Amino acid sequence: MVASAAAAGGVAIAGTGSLFPGEPAQAVTVAVPVPVPVPVPVTTVADSTLVNLTIDDVPALGLTAFQGKYATSGVAQNGGDDAADPAQDPDGVLKHLTITGPTQAETHSDAAKNSALARLGATPALSYSLHGKPIYTIGALDTDAGCTEAHVHADPNAVNVLGTTVPPGKTTTIPVTGAQVGVTGVDHGSLTVGYTTTAAPPTGTMPARAHIDLSLTGTFYDSTGKELYSGPMQKARFADVQVTCENTSTPTPSGTASASASRPSTTSSAALPPAMPGGPAAPDAGAVAEPPLPSTMTSPGDASANGGKAPHHARHPLQSRGARNGPTSPAEGPMQPVAQTGALPADQGGDAWWWAVLSALGLGGGVAMYFATRHRGKHQQ
Repeated sequence: MVASAAAAGGVAIAGTGSLFPGEPAQAVTVAVPVPVPVPVPVTTVADSTLVNLTIDDVPALGLTAFQGKYATSGVAQNGGDDAADPAQDPDGVLKHLTITGPTQAETHSDAAKNSALARLGATPALSYSLHGKPIYTIGALDTDAGCTEAHVHADPNAVNVLGTTVPPGKTTTIPVTGAQVGVTGVDHGSLTVGYTTTAAPPTGTMPARAHIDLSLTGTFYDSTGKELYSGPMQKARFADVQVTCENTSTPTPSGTASASASRPSTTSSAALPPAMPGGPAAPDAGAVAEPPLPSTMTSPGDASANGGKAPHHARHPLQSRGARNGPTSPAEGPMQPVAQTGALPADQGGDAWWWAVLSALGLGGGVAMYFATRHRGKHQQ
């Protein structure tokens, strides 16, 4: 059991023991599956396949089902250059087809363009035989595709079936005998050939593409006229190229703008006032300008403008601004004593002058009375 679990692609965990006393121990095996990494597919933007062949299963004609590709190339975006190696045939297509002359299946992708091409460079370049009997040949042809266009270049007599040239874009029916197809028991029949070319530039989500399609359908009878088979025999696509071009530009949606473009800067030096001559230096351009503090010094003009009295809310230079007071500070803190000046306020100038005159007169009268009293005393003596 351990070996079978390991062979199943898992890790076998074995143990022995008994759940109940007195019973014999039994081996317990748990198979833990091991995850198999799944390869990540590569998305290609340029592909070229020289041959894509499908043969139907037709026992009456001695045909066995087959599907395979030959000479393939593909690159991802900005993948550079790639080319198929004609010496490699992993699917076994060359067991059914014979290729003569040079061939190409190449792709390219960079930041500027993507492209693909495929070529059969001889005449005939490719041939197909059934039981050793030649059925059709393909002459020289090439296809190419890019970001804006696609082309097919083929000889007008490129496709020949049983010695008959088949024009593109039409369905052609050709009579055959059993000897021509190499099938014993077939007396007569017909082959219907479909031959089309495609060269389409990119449209919407469809890539640019170019290729040649060939299909064979047959109807066969024995010598008594009994139908042995009627249906598809083969379909093939030659010189198949496809190209997708990515749109690298990212247009900005209309009506949108970045926040920096729609919001004026609060740190621009152009918004700051210039330094006044003799005054403090202009604020640094990197700092946000704050409103100036209100003046706390009152001038004579200020007092007169307020009826001869200074406003009660004038602040001392050391008093904190209400906006900067903390939770424990009132919006208007207590007034601090202001240093006295040598000049009297304008509203008290006249009263002070009269008090000075009266003081002088009082002082002079007192001195006069003192000397008069002293003089009177001397005369009394």
